[in-house]
Amino acid sequence: MAIQYVNIGNVVNDGTGDDLFTAFSKVNQNFQQIDFAQAQNNTASNLGSGLGLYKEKLGPDLRFKSLKVGAGLQLVNNDNDITILNTSNNVGSIHTDSGTYSPSAPSSLVNFHGGTNMNVSLSGNTITFNSTFTVFDDKTPRLGGNLDLNSHNITGSGNVTSTGFYGPLTGNVTGNVTGNVTGNVTGLVNGLDVSLLDKSLSGFDFGSIVQKDISPETNFIGWLIANIQIDLGSFANPITSFSLGSTVDGGTV
Repeated sequence: MAIQYVNIGNVVNDGTGDDLFTAFSKVNQNFQQIDFAQAQNNTASNLGSGLGLYKEKLGPDLRFKSLKVGAGLQLVNNDNDITILNTSNNVGSIHTDSGTYSPSAPSSLVNFHGGTNMNVSLSGNTITFNSTFTVFDDKTPRLGGNLDLNSHNITGSGNVTSTGFYGPLTGNVTGNVTGNVTGNVTGLVNGLDVSLLDKSLSGFDFGSIVQKDISPETNFIGWLIANIQIDLGSFANPITSFSLGSTVDGGTV
């Protein structure tokens, strides 16, 4: 309340000034104002290390700054306190390989769940996706490029089916091989050393069989028996019978 001045008129007792009651009422109110102002001779201080709310004191008026909130915040005024609420968990749009997620409201929640062979862990503000994928878990695995064994082996029972095999094949092959094999084969095939087949077959020409002196043997059959370790079994002519010493087709048995 501002100071009130007593109207004393123009000259003594000219009747234009305040009457005694009005004059002294103003005096009393002015004393009350002075007494009140002296009683409120105080100030205010901001405590702590945060932003202060107290601004200044102007006469008896203590002035404080007002609180304002930005986007995603809300002030709730209670009897003894003011609560600042965060009304936004909005992290913007989330882009994935299959689409983009945009929160429909500031308080929308985004959940991360692990799918097949995948788990999600949270440490502080870091989200980690851990894959536990193995080829065994994929029932129809397919390669997108060449398979590098990296000095490891393919083991276990089962069949390997392909339209072609290239490169050296080391180890045992059990089962049927259908198709052409190009390259060298080292080892046994059904118990035979296939590397010896070429030596036994190539360039082997019996030519014609003519009678000549094959002494000390007396005939070709005897020479075969004496010089080749093969059991030729027995020779029989189903339509001719003969005895030793008889002549058959120009030869002597």
